Amino acid sequence: MQQRGADPAGVAPGIEVLLTDSLQLLRGKRVGLITNHSGRDRRGTSTI
Repeated sequence: MQQRGADPAGVAPGIEVLLTDSLQLLRGKRVGLITNHSGRDRRGTSTI
């Protein structure tokens, strides 16, 4: 059952949100990405 007003196209993978909205939070820091072979963005690009 879908809620009224829910827009499935409005969902973005976390990697895309990080790279487009929050990259400035990571500048100058060492980070690691915990993922697996299925980690992909909406275009199908692997996060590995």
